[in-house]
Amino acid sequence: MLTGLYITLRFGHFISLMLAFGCVLYGAWWAPVPLRRVLMLRFYPLLRPLLLIGAISTLALYLLQGGIMGEGWTDVWRPAVWQAVAGTHFGGVWIWQILLAWIALAVVWIRPVTAPASWWPCWRHSCCFPPG
Repeated sequence: MLTGLYITLRFGHFISLMLAFGCVLYGAWWAPVPLRRVLMLRFYPLLRPLLLIGAISTLALYLLQGGIMGEGWTDVWRPAVWQAVAGTHFGGVWIWQILLAWIALAVVWIRPVTAPASWWPCWRHSCCFPPG
């Protein structure tokens, strides 16, 4: 049961992160220049829930991994097991992943939805919007 939940949660985690990455990649870099601002304004409401799912699932995956490495469901909720997992190479990398997921969520959550065009430095330069 614990392993099945881990696999399902991992699937949801990767789907949410791939969707968020795709929105940012296409909306900010690959789209034609005149459409970038419009696409990012349309994609932006998706980023908050996607990154929230990503941040929560990152933390939940870490806790479930502790249960898988330990004795089962009782070890999922034990801080001593969390510290033991954090002491491994896997756990050290996972702690960085948790921190980066929550930082990304904070960045997306703090930025207002209707930011002026001058908010992104690229939008102020003529290289992004050629004259005429």
